[in-house]
Amino acid sequence: MTDTTHASQQTRTASIDGETLDAIEAELVERYEHRMDGQINTAAEQAVTSSELADEITGEDAEANPKTREALKVLMRERDLPIVANNHGSWIPVHEDPVETKLEELDARIAGIE
Repeated sequence: MTDTTHASQQTRTASIDGETLDAIEAELVERYEHRMDGQINTAAEQAVTSSELADEITGEDAEANPKTREALKVLMRERDLPIVANNHGSWIPVHEDPVETKLEELDARIAGIE
């Protein structure tokens, strides 16, 4: 990682306050709980996109929502929240299987790039 990239990441991370992290975590946990009690049936229904989080929580109005995406990374790193994501959005997995499947998909993609 270059010094410029590192500085840019630190700036975004510094601009993410605890309230924002709490709100995003609460949204992910609520969706997880709804899936566990049967109100939501699939990971695709449980997933929340960065655009939805930006609209509801961060107020970010930028292409690709970098602040919101960075907040998800901070939740994974600093709060040990097991978040997975795909083209449907981000969610807390109900079982380990989706995580294993995702890791296998990423390994295959990496192998295809190399």
